[in-house]
Amino acid sequence: MRVITLNNESLDNKIKELADMIASDFNPDLVIAIANGGCRIGATLSQRFGCQCLNVKLQRPTTRFKSRIIPAILPKLPLFLKNFLRMAESVVLAHRHVDHDCVSKISFDTRFAIQTGLCVNNILVVDDAVDSGHTLRCITDAVCSEYPQAIVKSAVLTVTTKSPVISPDYYLFNNRTLIRFPWSSDA
Repeated sequence: MRVITLNNESLDNKIKELADMIASDFNPDLVIAIANGGCRIGATLSQRFGCQCLNVKLQRPTTRFKSRIIPAILPKLPLFLKNFLRMAESVVLAHRHVDHDCVSKISFDTRFAIQTGLCVNNILVVDDAVDSGHTLRCITDAVCSEYPQAIVKSAVLTVTTKSPVISPDYYLFNNRTLIRFPWSSDA
């Protein structure tokens, strides 16, 4: 397991690399970005493919905790300790229990395709990373339910655990690489 840090420029380069990989065999009509981490990636990919991007939010409870408590402490810690904490969190997330009814908690604007006249045949679900895979699976299941005629694929920059419950179709890292993004609380 390793931790890499991406600044805005290196993140943009990684997103372009991911876009090139996707473009080699898939052309989405719609990008659905999992907030918050997937929003910037989704916006960039939707521009690249000339399609709309919808953001959907489904966060684990620990994310809300981290956003309140951690920002005051984490930036002041030395890098080796931040990296250690990231690795420890990754191990915990790999074994977390998930709400299997999460699909019912996600709502999409079903009028979107009708209002825009968009023919939705290919959908790309994007996030920044897959830890346990539960969030990506819940969102992907909801998208498949909402758009049963569509081909749904997924993309992330990194897969952080050995055996997530869902494997994305496209990724740059699948070797337990943890990424410190510009928006990360420990950046």
